[in-house]
Amino acid sequence: MFNPIGDVIKSRGLELNRANYLAANGQTEGGLDCEQESELPEYVKSQGYKENTSMSEIKPLYKGAQVTIVENSNDPRPDALLKINDGGSEFWIRRSRLTFPAAIVFPVYVAQPVPESLSDFVEYLKSSGYTLHVVCRTPEQVEAASSEYRDWSGGIELPSEAIRMSFDGTEWDREWFLIFKYSPSIEYPFAVLERGTGGRKRQKNPVAWHRKGKIESCYTAVAEQMVRAGLSARY
Repeated sequence: MFNPIGDVIKSRGLELNRANYLAANGQTEGGLDCEQESELPEYVKSQGYKENTSMSEIKPLYKGAQVTIVENSNDPRPDALLKINDGGSEFWIRRSRLTFPAAIVFPVYVAQPVPESLSDFVEYLKSSGYTLHVVCRTPEQVEAASSEYRDWSGGIELPSEAIRMSFDGTEWDREWFLIFKYSPSIEYPFAVLERGTGGRKRQKNPVAWHRKGKIESCYTAVAEQMVRAGLSARY
């Protein structure tokens, strides 16, 4: 299969490995977005990444030591209980006290969706600050993004500053990003997951990811929902 990034690495006389691939692609370890890890070629995926992983294969850390999840309560909340084995004994512990590796299969929810909160959520974004922009890689993608924004907004043109061009060598389609500060005191119209959970793959329903007080969603459906509710694109 044609691999332009791999060809670039080879032309430089470098070894074809994960570190060189990320560098050639303008990416950094730990800096991949919500689905980039799953899109990487198999030979450069993180060793912790698996398409399918059973609960017994997940090895989180507790107090710096690797443990095994023996029993899951099926409660997705951060304070839900899990039974773990530390190699010598089994005991129950709250999920929030564990550190999970990247790309675990089951989602760890920061907030469950409350669809009726949409109007209040948009007002929160307007008052607290946000960015809503689209990343395009070709002029055709810019045209498509501008067209769909006019449709969502009732004829308003997409601001030029909200269009970010990327020349990363990938063939990905345009990507809409909504980024804002996390607040535990508000409700969200979509689910918010802890970044790195859910298998790093596209979820069945649009979601956002949380990390260190910042929330990011890269779903077109979320961008459309926000614009139709009165939010303007901006960067």
